[in-house]
Amino acid sequence: MKLSTTPQMQAFPIVKFGMAGCPGLNNEIDATAFLGGKGANLVRMTELNLPVPPGFTLPTPWCALYETAPDAVLDEAVELALVAYEELKSHFGYAPLVSVRSGAPVSMPGMMDTILNVGMTQDSLQEWTNRLGGRTALDSRRRLIQMLGHTAYGVPSEAFEKILQNAKDQAGVKEDKELDTNALVAVCAAYCQLFQAVTQKPFPETIEEQLRASIGAVFGSWRNERADVYRKMQGIPVEMGTAVTVQAMVFGNANDDSGSGVLFTRNPSNGEPGIFGEFLPNAQGEDVVAGVRTPMPFFVLREMWPEVGDQIVAVCTRLEAVYQDMMDVEFTVQDRALFMLQCRVGKRASLAKFRIAHDMHQEGLIDLNCLVSRFDGKDFIEVSRPCVDHSFKTEPTFVGLAGSPGVVTGVAVTDSKTAITRAKAGEGVLLVRHETDPDDIGAMDASVGILTKTGGSTSHAAVVARAMNKACVVGCEEIDVSLLEGKKITICGSTGRVWVDVDVPVLGGTLTPETVAVLEWAAHLKDEMIVISDLRDGVPNVAFILSSIDNWGDESWLDAQVAILSKSTVPPGSFFRLESPKSLMNTDDLLVARMGGENFLSSDTPWIPAQLKNLGLPIQASNGLVAMKLLEQGINSMASPSTLAGLMEGGVVAVSAELEAAFGSEEAKGRILRWCRSEFGTVVASNGHLLGVALLHKNHSRARAA
Repeated sequence: MKLSTTPQMQAFPIVKFGMAGCPGLNNEIDATAFLGGKGANLVRMTELNLPVPPGFTLPTPWCALYETAPDAVLDEAVELALVAYEELKSHFGYAPLVSVRSGAPVSMPGMMDTILNVGMTQDSLQEWTNRLGGRTALDSRRRLIQMLGHTAYGVPSEAFEKILQNAKDQAGVKEDKELDTNALVAVCAAYCQLFQAVTQKPFPETIEEQLRASIGAVFGSWRNERADVYRKMQGIPVEMGTAVTVQAMVFGNANDDSGSGVLFTRNPSNGEPGIFGEFLPNAQGEDVVAGVRTPMPFFVLREMWPEVGDQIVAVCTRLEAVYQDMMDVEFTVQDRALFMLQCRVGKRASLAKFRIAHDMHQEGLIDLNCLVSRFDGKDFIEVSRPCVDHSFKTEPTFVGLAGSPGVVTGVAVTDSKTAITRAKAGEGVLLVRHETDPDDIGAMDASVGILTKTGGSTSHAAVVARAMNKACVVGCEEIDVSLLEGKKITICGSTGRVWVDVDVPVLGGTLTPETVAVLEWAAHLKDEMIVISDLRDGVPNVAFILSSIDNWGDESWLDAQVAILSKSTVPPGSFFRLESPKSLMNTDDLLVARMGGENFLSSDTPWIPAQLKNLGLPIQASNGLVAMKLLEQGINSMASPSTLAGLMEGGVVAVSAELEAAFGSEEAKGRILRWCRSEFGTVVASNGHLLGVALLHKNHSRARAA
């Protein structure tokens, strides 16, 4: 085949893995940025000799090219993909079915599209019937028509599901896997008729057409509405794009000795050690991730297939040692043979974040600098979430599976658009769904918590809720979603308990021993807590500091810091920095309004002066009003009234005239500011003093100077 690739695409070649002669990762490039997380980790696992089905990745720069000239780029991408597909055919000795998956440099669970079983055509159906059996081949074709029809051609997914449900009703079965070959023949025929009716053309029946539609759908999904919403929520730049990974299929739906699963190498909700995962027998991976069926816990797999379970444990141990972190792993078992489909650093709740970092440091997997670098100010706020009063004995109305920790109460809303509208009006809504899908992302963000009827702790609802640090209960199969509309619901995402129309007493969060240990280690890592205190001589002085800036409004944060300081040996010259948000932000900032501005030393919080007075070390308060109130309480205060030049972000430096004069030469000024940017990323300066604060680690994204 003659290739017509442009110089731009030639500069970003396809990367193959698992086939003869495949190059390893080029250490001179950022593999994750170039291949996306999925593509880079598949190459890495292949290099580790783990059982990875072979395939190839179209790199992320093609995504931007696709957005400027989709048809031309897609023509060339398909030509190159077909050449790589021919190599897959040579590797296997036959034409494999493939999956076509997205893979951004930053994990975006469920936000973009995936198509499985590409290559299953009318012409190849008999060959795959001989290879897999009639039921598995037809089930795979049914899935392809539905996935490709919905993602690439806009056929409503609900219409496909209605056909499938009618077939199950007629057969008198509950699950897809119970449909026999005759029923699946009828389903596939009805799917094709639906496709024709909606698109006015027949379903594509060549590998070239299917690859073209699949690759285009994945590149196009980078800019879909749910992906845009998720990027804005997580601060992910749109410029990074997504890669497209094409990988040979393995079949968890082959028979009862097959299955698919998702696991975490440690519990992502509370951080407890040991594999925490789920699997579904006789199913493909999307069944687990989508949450359309409630899966079985991992220990059941170990009982069913002990040798496979032992192999998975060994793989997880290896991955943790290599990545030095808790991993999220997708796997498939076909005829009791294990295949690794994906690995990535796993998303986790803040409570788990402290436990995992603590344990990995104790186990020698990570050093103290690495441990501290994994936290920022919001982690402590999240880990101090409320819990149900332990003396409360009323039995829950329902019990599901713990999805993401936290206790919340809200009015049940079962429609995503309605949830967004009511949340904008100020109502505390709790999203209740049969299962969530990526289109629910806006409603999940707007709601106080999420409750689903199906799915497990590795389902879309649970994974996204943990990423958002929202309470979530999943797999609550006893609920009738429609009957909960408008009810007052309280969920405990740590235990799976659900109360309907019950007043549930809630207590403030408590610190675990692991959390306290991490905070103590961070407090004593002197070089990671930096203050540039006097730059008049052009040389930054390093001092020790604890700051309440990013955590104001949460009493437990200050309580914990006071407790740590009271029993610790604090280096000479240290001080405690206390500021209200108003001293660092514009007065119209919503965060300031929510936190009450400068009124934090009012009679509502008498504990603050009493606690701080017992510290025995200077309290720095750069806001004049704060300093005066502290002095009234007899607290030794390093008062430094300031008129802040402004809070600037993104590496912009605002420098007052006094400070500019203090810098001296332009060379000294440039050297100091470059150092500040490299350490903190953002610097703000005024009134002849430059204080750069890095909370817990140097790379804190909201580091400030005043």
